[in-house]
Amino acid sequence: MRVTGNNRSEGKSLSILIYMGGLSFFDNTSGTQEHYQSSSTLSPGEACAAIEGYYSLHPDTDTVCAIVADGRGIIVPEPLFDPSCRLDYVTDIGINFSPSKETVAAHTRDDIAYLTVINKTVDERLNTIYRNVVITNPIMAAVNYCRRMGGGTVITLDRVGDFVTTTLWKGKKMLFAEQLPGKSVEDMVFYIEHLLHEHDLESPLVLCPGLNGSATASMLGVYYKVETIDPPHYFAL
Repeated sequence: MRVTGNNRSEGKSLSILIYMGGLSFFDNTSGTQEHYQSSSTLSPGEACAAIEGYYSLHPDTDTVCAIVADGRGIIVPEPLFDPSCRLDYVTDIGINFSPSKETVAAHTRDDIAYLTVINKTVDERLNTIYRNVVITNPIMAAVNYCRRMGGGTVITLDRVGDFVTTTLWKGKKMLFAEQLPGKSVEDMVFYIEHLLHEHDLESPLVLCPGLNGSATASMLGVYYKVETIDPPHYFAL
């Protein structure tokens, strides 16, 4: 099935979380969620079929923010960002990337450029179906939430698959942002303690966004003060 969004009136706003085990759809207008779970690692064909299937049931959606959470998203300070070097930013830090099958989407907001590796077929399908598409990564959710709340020392940890998206904040200033390997409580405690020691900080609030937020918070709650970021805040990009 191939559809286009060129002849529709203004419609709803949708956020899609794309991760190794499936897709989650969040309707920003109604607040409803739908999930597609893959039987193994999500393939591009499965992702496209799930995206088209959702659209066939919700054709009044025309604006999409796709959050690709597979550990291959990075950020670059906007003053240093050169759009012509998108591939270089990704390959220079050793991210696994296949130029024949994948592309690097770039989205700039405020003073940060968000670079996200995405399969070319999935990228094309999103941009064919929907009129307005933003492709980004989980770091953007953490940045937006922390800038809204402000104050104190805050660490965000978002577990997706075998990666943990980690940011460190002092007030509204972001000191660190990276997607790191690991998913155990020992990995996350190590990252937290290392960041606190490196920046001479203590007594953080640990924010746990995303669909695994409650599970992450329960694991870390015995060590730190923790809060979850509810999906409406996580997806409201």
